[in-house]
This record gives sequence, structure tokens and C-alpha cells, in this order.
Amino acid sequence: MQRLQLSNDGKHVLYQQYTRTPIDTGFNDTQRRLLSFGLVNGSIEHLAKDFIRNIVGHAIDFDGNQLIRGQQSNYNTEWTGTHEQIKLSSKTTRSMAFVYSSFERPKEIYLTNDINKLQSAYPITNENQLFSDREMPRAQVEKLTSIHSHSWGPYDASLNAFEANWYNWAPLAASNDWLVLESNDCGSTGYGDQFVDQVRRQPLSRPGRDILAAVDRL
Repeated sequence: MQRLQLSNDGKHVLYQQYTRTPIDTGFNDTQRRLLSFGLVNGSIEHLAKDFIRNIVGHAIDFDGNQLIRGQQSNYNTEWTGTHEQIKLSSKTTRSMAFVYSSFERPKEIYLTNDINKLQSAYPITNENQLFSDREMPRAQVEKLTSIHSHSWGPYDASLNAFEANWYNWAPLAASNDWLVLESNDCGSTGYGDQFVDQVRRQPLSRPGRDILAAVDRL
């Protein structure tokens, strides 16, 4: 269980969970889901049922509705990158704060005065000026030495985010003239429970073959 949060009315506790359920043939894996535990009657409700992808974050808006941050097989054309730790203000305003980063921009806290206008967000911190002052690696067409790096999925798919730590060393290799391929398990956290289960438990299944075929092509 992760990311516990009390509802606005104090009657429910929201939390995220992913499961590995034993079955006759092994385990059944699911992606992260958003659940609600009722403090009054003890019931558990599965929220955002229609979103069958991976839920990596959530917040409660001004009216008590749930805002989820998910991973799906599509692209945001407004702000490419990763949005994390979303926080919403009270009913008096429609402001939203979040942590944003991308391959070319280090993590900072951003604020938008309208939750429906994400592109109007602006940074309110400057804690990573050191990285901002340096020239971040950008894509360019040329022959490079290549290396294949797995994303250590299928739950933790690699994202367009800036991570300055030992675990995410692919950008360091890329900035030193290496062509880095992170297979990302074909974005397994964005294609549903069946896909992620096949990738994890059946490595030569269709998802697994797709990954190997992509590596062979490169």
C-alpha cells in the first residue's frame, strides 16, 4: 500500500496498491490501482475502474473528486516530461502545484493558477540551478556507440524525467556520446494488466517477442 490520503470529508482513506495474486499456474500481476477504504462501514472501493493503465499518483480536488496521474500509451504534446507529487489548493482557487522534469530540465516545483491550463505553469523554485546552467544532452543525428539498458520493469517504466542518481545512469552515458536504448518493456505500464503480466511471467510471450524484435532491429 502506498500514498495514503484522507478524503475531504474525513470518511475515506485513499491508497494505491498493486497485487501479485497466486493462481494455479503461478502469479497474476496487476498494475497500481487506486482504492478507497470507508472508515464508517469498512468497505473497500476500486476507484477509476475505467482507467485500466498504471496509476502512479493521485490527488483530491476542491469538490472531493479524485485526480489521477497515470501512465498510458499516448503522449502529452503540451508538456513532454514527467509530472509528480500533484497538490491541489482549496475551493477558493483552482491552483495546482507539482514537480516537473524532463531529460533537458531538472526537477523544480511548478505552479499553475488554473488546473485546466497546464501549459501556463511556471517554476517557483530554483533548487537545481547547477543542472540548469549546464548544457543538457540533446538528440542529434550521428553514428554513436550503442548500449542496451533494461528499465528494470515492468512496474517502473522509464519516463522522460531528470534523475540525478546512480540508478538512472543512462543520461550520463548518453551525454558521453553513447547511444542508449532503454527497451522500457515496450512501455509495459501503459498497456494494461494482461500485458504487464505477460512481460513478467512469460518472457517469450508476444510482449517479450516485441521487445526482442525491437532490439534486433536496432
